[in-house]
Amino acid sequence: MINRTFTLKTLVLASCLLSGAALAGHIDGGEGHGGGGGAGGNLPDPLPSCTIQDMQADYIRKLDGVDLGGPLDPIRNADACYGLLVGNNATMELPTINRGYLGDGWFNEANPDWWPGQPGAFIEDEDLQDLKKDGIADDPGWVYMGKDDGNGFDGATIPDAETPYTFIDNLFTCSEDGITYGTCTGMYKGRWKFTPPTEQPELLLALLGGAFFDQVAVVFKGGGTFLMYTFSLENMGLAPILAGETKFEFGGTFDFEDLLLNGSGDGTAAISNVSLWARDPFLPTQVAEPGYLALLGLTLLVMYRRRQLRVK
Repeated sequence: MINRTFTLKTLVLASCLLSGAALAGHIDGGEGHGGGGGAGGNLPDPLPSCTIQDMQADYIRKLDGVDLGGPLDPIRNADACYGLLVGNNATMELPTINRGYLGDGWFNEANPDWWPGQPGAFIEDEDLQDLKKDGIADDPGWVYMGKDDGNGFDGATIPDAETPYTFIDNLFTCSEDGITYGTCTGMYKGRWKFTPPTEQPELLLALLGGAFFDQVAVVFKGGGTFLMYTFSLENMGLAPILAGETKFEFGGTFDFEDLLLNGSGDGTAAISNVSLWARDPFLPTQVAEPGYLALLGLTLLVMYRRRQLRVK
């Protein structure tokens, strides 16, 4: 049977832009992007590069009302990172349909200034999906979950003609002392925490075709620059979490000293906002849950009958 309990299994990294350290990418200084030549304004050229050690997960808690949480052993680095990237929030277009479709929001665009050689953020061509059900696998799958602009994390909405879905507030929070969590703004190092709803909301599953998110990307903005990091369920040692199953809270550390640069490029900038994206995968669980369970039951029945034949 499929193991749904929390076990630390062999780490298998998801597809990523780079392993270990990412390029110091930047938007050019052309019209609409802001900044001057080179890396933009007074920023150094080349820009500093992020590493996957900048943001780590070291804590996990099952949201069952009983588990008090405990350390991740070993500590997980981010799967991948990208930055520094120079730009302003106004030039990073957010999605309108918000289902992960090609071209809907900057994480779902094949833009060489943002994702050189990739069809979207943190994915390869083979990761593209047919989320629109048009027979073409060209959708990157990134769904925008919301933003912390200084007053705490504010959940974004997936629009729908009948019943839209709004992600919960305080989905992503930060702390300087590891005790009190709230807005991430004004910090450049500390602790972070990702706290989803206890179970996958039925409305969210309906809007996204019954799938679950397989990875989360966090975008930190400060001083006209961006840093991005992504974590996957596999990275956490977890099997996919299906409808009705209890989810997990994750937490860890971040340290962007000498990475997020101020306007003059000679000091560290504090975080001015944080945004959150999750990737909607096309997997067997996009079949209605009863159908998936029936398929699983059939598989187990075949295995049982084969075993009985061997015993005879």
